[in-house]
Order: sequence, then C-alpha cells, then structure tokens
Amino acid sequence: MDLSQETEDYIRESMEYSVGLPVSTQTLQLKLRASEESLIRLRNQYLYLQAKLKDKDETIDRTRAESSINAVALKKFVEENQRLAVECSNLLAQCKRWERECSLYDHDREALMDFGNEADERAKEAEIRVHDLEEEVRKFSEELHFYKCQYETQVDDTATDNASMEQNLLDNLLETVIGRDDAASTAHAFLEANSGIEVCQRLLTKWKQLKPSTQKVIALVAEVNTLQKDKENLRINLHKAEDEVNVLFEQNNVLDEANKRLIRLYQKEKHTPGSGGKPSSGKCSHGNKRKSSPKISSPVEGKLDFSENAPWTYSADDLRPLFQKYGTVHDIEVAMYNKTRSRGLVFVTMGTHEEAKAVLENLEAYELEGRPLRLAWAKPKTKKPSSPPPSKPLPVHNLFIANLHFEARSRDLMDFFKDNGANVVSAEVIFNDNPRRSAGYGFVSLNTKEEADTALSSLDGKEFMGRPIRVAHSKRFLREGTKKTIESQEQPSELISVAE
Repeated sequence: MDLSQETEDYIRESMEYSVGLPVSTQTLQLKLRASEESLIRLRNQYLYLQAKLKDKDETIDRTRAESSINAVALKKFVEENQRLAVECSNLLAQCKRWERECSLYDHDREALMDFGNEADERAKEAEIRVHDLEEEVRKFSEELHFYKCQYETQVDDTATDNASMEQNLLDNLLETVIGRDDAASTAHAFLEANSGIEVCQRLLTKWKQLKPSTQKVIALVAEVNTLQKDKENLRINLHKAEDEVNVLFEQNNVLDEANKRLIRLYQKEKHTPGSGGKPSSGKCSHGNKRKSSPKISSPVEGKLDFSENAPWTYSADDLRPLFQKYGTVHDIEVAMYNKTRSRGLVFVTMGTHEEAKAVLENLEAYELEGRPLRLAWAKPKTKKPSSPPPSKPLPVHNLFIANLHFEARSRDLMDFFKDNGANVVSAEVIFNDNPRRSAGYGFVSLNTKEEADTALSSLDGKEFMGRPIRVAHSKRFLREGTKKTIESQEQPSELISVAE
C-alpha cells in the first residue's frame, strides 16, 4: 500500500522516539495535532452517543406513557363490556316482565268483555221490565179513565133510581180489578203514608164514612203509585247499566292502547343489536303475539273465531275478500254492541275444514289496520238445560216495609218481626246496583191475612235500627228460599225464607 511521505516520516519518527532516539519538534507538533484531532473526534462521538441515548430515553418514556394509556383504555373497555352485559340481562328480564304484563292485560280485557256482555243483558232485561210496567200502567189508566167517564155519563143520563145499580156495577168492576180482601188496609196505609197531602188527610178523617168502592179506588191509586215508583227505579237502573257499559268501553280502549304500546316496546327490544336480532325467549317471530287458548269446534263446520282485535269499523263485506283467498266463505257474523258499534269479535264459516285450517295458518297475527288478528276455532253453542216448570207460589200475605236503615239486612228484618210475635215466612231487603247499597225498603211474607193485619197494626211506625218504619200491604210475591239461605249472610240482597 502506498503512503504519503509525510505519513512515512511520522511513522519513522514515532518508532525512533519509542526506542529513545531524538525526535524533531515538527514531529511532536504533528503528534499533538493528531492527538487534538483524535480528542475532538472522541468528544464529537461522545456528544453523538449522548444525544442518541437521550432519544432512546425519550422513546422509552413515550412507550411507557402509551402503555399506561393502553392499560387505562383496556380497563375502561372491560368495564364497558361488563356494563353492557348487565344491561343486556336487565333488558331480557324487562322483556319477560312485559310478556307477563301483556298476558295480564289480555286476561283483564277478556274479563271486561264478559262483564260488558252481562251488563248489556241486564240493561235489556231492565228495559223490557220498564216497558211492561209502562204498558200495565197505561192499561190501568185507560180503564180508570174509561170507567170514570162512563160513570159520569151514566150519572148525568140516568135517573136517581138507577144510581144504586150503577154503584153496584162499579163495585163489581172494582172487585174484579182489585180482587183482594186487603184493599181497605192497602188504601188506609197509602193515605197514612201521604198524610201530608190535604186530600189524603181529609179522606183519612172520613175513612169510616167512605164506601167500599171508594176504598178500592184508593187502593188502585196506591198500586198505580207503587208501579210508578218501580218504573222510576227500573229507569234509574237502566241508566246506571248504560253508564257502566260506557265505562267498560272506555277501560277497554285504554287497555287496548296499553297492549299495543307494550307489543311495540317488546318488538323494539327484541330486534336490538345486543340481542343479535333474536327474541330473548327463543320463540319464533310471532312469539310476541299472545294466542287465544285453544277452542274446541266441530271440524266439519269450519268455523273460526276472531277471539279479539278485529277492527271495529269493518263490516262483513269489508272482511269477506280477506278470507275468499283461501276458499269459499259461507258466512261472516260480526258481534255488535248495538246497531252501529262492533265488539271487535267476528265469526267466519268456511266451506270446508281444510279451508278454515288454511285461514288459521295464514292469517294468524296478520295485521289489519295496525291491529294483529288473533284467530282460533270457535266454540260450539251449548244449549242451556231446560229449567223445571215454576212451582205455584204458596198463598202468603205480603207486607211492604219502608224507611229501612241502609245497614239493615234481610236477616235483621226477619228477626225484628219474629221478636214482635210475627210468624214470618220470608223477608227480603231490596238492593240497588252500582253502587251496591240498600234501597231503603223491603218485603215480609206471613202465612195468613190475620197475622199480616196484626203485624201491620202493631209494627207500623215502630222504631227499627233507629228509624220508624212504615208498614203497608203489598201485592208483590216473594221467592221461597231454604234454611241454608237464612244462615248465610254473604249475599245481603238474597231473599231469606223459611220452609217448614
């Protein structure tokens, strides 16, 4: 390798200096300069290594900080995952609770529908009873007016010697109409009950001078007055029944809206991302629709029942195209509250059992105007067992008891009469419905007319449970009960009767 002359001289002099030979000043200066250059290179290398070490420390600190941040983030992620798991379990429990609430709402709505049907039947019976009473009162009024006019005409047209004959005819007529031995006591009790009226007071003062026909006319007026009161009570009960049906209808609407809201919430929870798009209960897509309980029906008839949820505005013609897709529709019957309002209950009769089965499989949970249809086999109509012919009532004499305490019950009334020496056959306190409370009057039956007259004279105006009662003869015939009814007080309005 070729070296420069300067380098060769420096090497040679260094060797000579090492063996103790004298070295020139230039050589020493060169060595000093080389040493300084070497020192500078070492210092520069030291500074470079120190800077690099500082960079490494910064990198280590930065890595440590990133590791700490990653650890905190990992901890937060674990906590968030645990929180999501708790929320998921809470959502599953809430979903199950909503399912139970939906079933309870459906059960309550069915019970309300049954109660509404019973209220409709009671209202119809009350309406029929009111109509019968009005007709009876009208007939009595017409007969009374007719006989009154006939009597006045005959008095004006006939001579004095015929007056006795006309009076006899009128007496016979009243005897035919009234036909009771207790007409006088009934008329007397009516006048005493209305003694505040001037006419009644005057008739009471002349009671002994009144003719039997006049007493029977007063008894007829008392019966008409009783019928008017019964008519008014029946009208009030009819209005109460109508109000009760309206309240049930509003409650049914509220329950229906609540049921729809719960179904929507359940569907929303069922399709949340946390559940993977599957319902928590593991049912099919229709699992949130509550099906009606299986109903037994003759498969030959092919009759289906929209147990509920049919749109109230739909008629039979509106529903027919929906079912004609699956076969021949023989009949569609829409249950109605009245002439204009549907119950939401429909019966469909298909041509065959297979067609009805196809309808049941394809239209179950089908939504019609936002309402999921619910179908099931219709129940066959069961015939009510024929009741035995009513037995003829025993000949008893009845008393009407007014101004009763509202806490009085049939048992109390019977005991009161027995304690005062009356041989009571039966006793009844009349109750109003909604709210259920005593009407303030009742009836007591005795075996003979003499016993009834004795009880009337001794107990009329006597204090019973802090109130003076009013007693009068009554035409009403009471039911005959049993000893078990006497001992039971669970139903206060039930007739108490002794059969001996």
